[in-house]
Amino acid sequence: MKTLPSILFFALIQWNLNAQNTLFVDAANSGTQNGMSWSTAFADLQDALDAAASGDSIFVAFGTYLPSTALAGSMNDRDKTFELKEGVLLYGGFNGTENSLAERASDSASLHVTNATVLSGDLGASGDSTDNAYHVVVAVALSNATLMDGFTITHGNANSTDSLMVGSNVLHKNYGAGMTNISSELILDQVVFKRNHASRGGAGLNNLNADPTITHCVFTQNRVTGNFPQDPNGGGAGMRNSNSSPILNHCSFIANKTYHNQGGGGIRNENGSNALISNTLFTENFADDGDGGAGMYCASGSNAILSYCTFRNNHTTEQGGAAYHDSSIPEYVQCIIKNNAADGGAGAMESDGGSHIILNECVFRSNSTLGNGGALQNWKSSPIITECTFESNTASNDGGGIFNYTECSPLVTNCIFKGNIAGQNGGGIYNRRDCNPVMTNVLFYDNEAGDLGGGAYTAMSHSSPCNPIATNITMTSNTAGNSGGGIYDDGAGDSKMRNSILFDNSAPSNPDVDAPAALAVTGLTFSVIGLEYFESGSAVPVPWSGNLFVDAMSEDYRLVSGSIGINTGDSIYYAANQTPDLSYITTDLQGGDRIQGANVDLGAYESCFDTLDLSVEITVAPNDSVQDSTDVTFTAVADSGGTVISYQWYYEGQVLAGENGMSLTKTAGVDFASLESFQVLITTDEPCVMSDSVWSELVMVYIYPPDTTDTMPDDSAGGISAISRSAFKLYPNPVNKGADLQILLMNDAQSGWINITDIAGRSISTQRITRNQHNLSLPTGLKNGAYICSFRSDKGKISHQKFVLLE
Repeated sequence: MKTLPSILFFALIQWNLNAQNTLFVDAANSGTQNGMSWSTAFADLQDALDAAASGDSIFVAFGTYLPSTALAGSMNDRDKTFELKEGVLLYGGFNGTENSLAERASDSASLHVTNATVLSGDLGASGDSTDNAYHVVVAVALSNATLMDGFTITHGNANSTDSLMVGSNVLHKNYGAGMTNISSELILDQVVFKRNHASRGGAGLNNLNADPTITHCVFTQNRVTGNFPQDPNGGGAGMRNSNSSPILNHCSFIANKTYHNQGGGGIRNENGSNALISNTLFTENFADDGDGGAGMYCASGSNAILSYCTFRNNHTTEQGGAAYHDSSIPEYVQCIIKNNAADGGAGAMESDGGSHIILNECVFRSNSTLGNGGALQNWKSSPIITECTFESNTASNDGGGIFNYTECSPLVTNCIFKGNIAGQNGGGIYNRRDCNPVMTNVLFYDNEAGDLGGGAYTAMSHSSPCNPIATNITMTSNTAGNSGGGIYDDGAGDSKMRNSILFDNSAPSNPDVDAPAALAVTGLTFSVIGLEYFESGSAVPVPWSGNLFVDAMSEDYRLVSGSIGINTGDSIYYAANQTPDLSYITTDLQGGDRIQGANVDLGAYESCFDTLDLSVEITVAPNDSVQDSTDVTFTAVADSGGTVISYQWYYEGQVLAGENGMSLTKTAGVDFASLESFQVLITTDEPCVMSDSVWSELVMVYIYPPDTTDTMPDDSAGGISAISRSAFKLYPNPVNKGADLQILLMNDAQSGWINITDIAGRSISTQRITRNQHNLSLPTGLKNGAYICSFRSDKGKISHQKFVLLE
C-alpha cells in the first residue's frame, strides 16, 4: 500500500537550500516595500507572488490578506484570487521577527491562532458573502516543487454557475471556494480550510485531475448547498476529488456540511479518485438529502485506501453516517468507526452497486440508524471483512450489526459481533434476497433482536432465497424477543453450518435455532446445538455434559480442557478445492493455528493448552564496544518458539537482503557506523505460541578509534569520544518515553539549531544548541515511532539522524 513519502521533510530542506531568494510579506508594513526584509516587507501578498520565481520562498507574517488580482484578465472583482506559482514555497505563521524557517513557531496554536496568516475571500462588505471571491486560492499545473504551509483559507463563496478559462483549463465557479487545484501535484502542509461555501462541491478544496500531497491540514465548517433532486450529483464540503488521487496524512475533517447534494460531508471522491488517506480524523460532519455519506462519499470507481483513520460522531439524514460507497471499492485498514448515525439506514457505512469494500482490523462501535444496518448496509455488494469487531451498534429495524439485502455475498472472517441490537430481526447479521455470506471463525455474543434471530437472521424475498455458509462460528448469549435466540432461518435456501457452536442463547421459543428440521438434514455437520452434538443433521445427536467454555461469565469463549468441542470438527472444510475455498484461512479468531490437533476444534477458537510466549534476543561478539575495522557477529537466540523456520535481519530499519541465518557478521566502521542499529525478525512453526513471529530488541555497537583502547563511558561522564559520519550523535537510541535524549556534537560542530520532526516532516520541537553535549527536550504526548533530528550548525552545515521513541 502506498504511504506518505518519508522523504517529504528532506525535500523541504533541500528546497530551502536551493531557494534563490526569500521574500517577506507583512500586512502591517506601511513603509518601504521591496520584500527583501521584514522592515521592507510587501504589504500585499500578490506583490510577492508577482516578484517570486521558481525556487524562491515567501515568508508571510500574521494578519489577513485579500486577493487583489482577478484571474485571466476578468473584470469581475469576485474573480480575484491568489494564484500560486510553480516552484514557489509559500510559508505563513510568522510573527515578523524570524530570520529563518527554523525560528518560526510551528505548533498549531502559534500558526493558526497567535500568528494566524489568513487568506480571506471577504472582498466587499465585511460579513456579506454575496460579494466574496469565488476562489480564494487557485493552483493550475503545478509540480510537487510547489509548497503552501501555515495558512488559514476562509470565506470563499463559489456560488455561480458560470466558468472561466485559465489557460486551457475550465474553472467552474461553483466548486472549490477555498482552493481550486487543477492538474497539480503541489504540497499543502499545516493549512486550515475554514468557513468556505460552494453550491456544487469542494467548498474547502476542490481537486480536478490533481494529485496533491496534503499533510497536517484541517477542513472545518465548510458548506455545500446544492439543488437536489434537480441536481443529483455534487457534495464534498471539506474536499472534493474528481479523477484525483491525493495523499492525505494527519488531517482532520471537522463539522463540514453538505445540503441538497448526492453526498459527502467531509470528502467526496468521484470519477476514479483513489485517495490515500492515513491517520486522519472525520468528526461532526453532516450530509442531508441525496444519498448521505456524512464523513466520506466514494462514487464511480473511486477506490480510496484509508489506514489508521477515525470516523466518529458524523450524521446524515439519509444513509451512511460515516461513509457511502457507490460502484467503488475502497479499503479500510485499522480504522475506528464509532458513534456515527444515519436516519435512513447504515449507521456507519452504506455499500451499493458492486462496492465490494475491504475492511481489515477495523472496529465499528456504537453506530446507530433509524432504519436497517446499525453498522453496515450492503446492496448488491460483497465486502471482504477480516479481523473486525462490531460492538454495540443499533438498528431500529433489521440488522443490528450488518444488513445484507439483494445479491450480497460478504466474506466475514475472524470477526466478533458483540452487543448489537436490532429492533426487529437479526441482532448481529441480517440476510435477505439472494444473500450468501461466508462466515468463518466468527464469534456472536450478547446480540439482541426484538423479534427473530438474536445472532443472525436469514430469509427469502422476491422468490430469491439466501444460502449462508457458517464454518467454525461460536454463537452464545444472544437473545430474541420471539424466536431463534441464536439463529433464525426460514429454510428456503441451502444454508450450511459446520464445526460450530450454538449454546446458551435465549428466546421464548427455539432459544438456539429456529429453522425447519429438513434444513438440518442437508446443512448441519459437526456442530453443537444446546446440549447436543450433531455429527450430521441426519444422525441421532449425542447428548453432552460438562463445561464448554473457559469462562463464559468473563466472556472467554475459548474451549475448556475436556470440552465436547475439542477435535470434534472436520478439517476437510479447510482443504483446497472445497466449496467455498477456505484454504487461505489458516488462523483462528485469536491468531493461533486453525488446526492444531487430530481434527479441527468447534467454534471460533482452536484450543492450545501449552501456550508459549515466543521471544528473541541478540548476543554480540566480541562485545558492544569495539575498535574500528573489527568483525562483529550478531546472533539471534530464540526462546519458547519450537523450531525457528526463518530469520530476517534489519539494519537501520531496512531489510538486509539475503541475511536469513541465525548469525550475522559485519565489519565495524565499514558495514556500519557507531551506534547504528540491527534487529532481527524470527518466525516459528510452534503451533501454541501467542504469535508465530516476533521482533528482537534493537542492538547498537559503539566503535572507538583503532589507535586507542577507549570504550564508551557512562552517559553521566559528561561526554563520549567517537568517530561518526554525522555532525552529531543521539543516545540512547531507541529512547524510552520520559528518559533523557542526549545529543553529542561531533568534530568542529559546537553550536547551531536542532529541529525534531515526525517522518512526515511536521516540526515537533526547535531548540538552540550552544555546547558540545546537550539534553534534548521532547514534548509530552508523542506517539511511539520514528522521528528525525536535524542539526544546522552556525557554519551552515546540515546533518540528519533518525531516532525511535518507545514506551
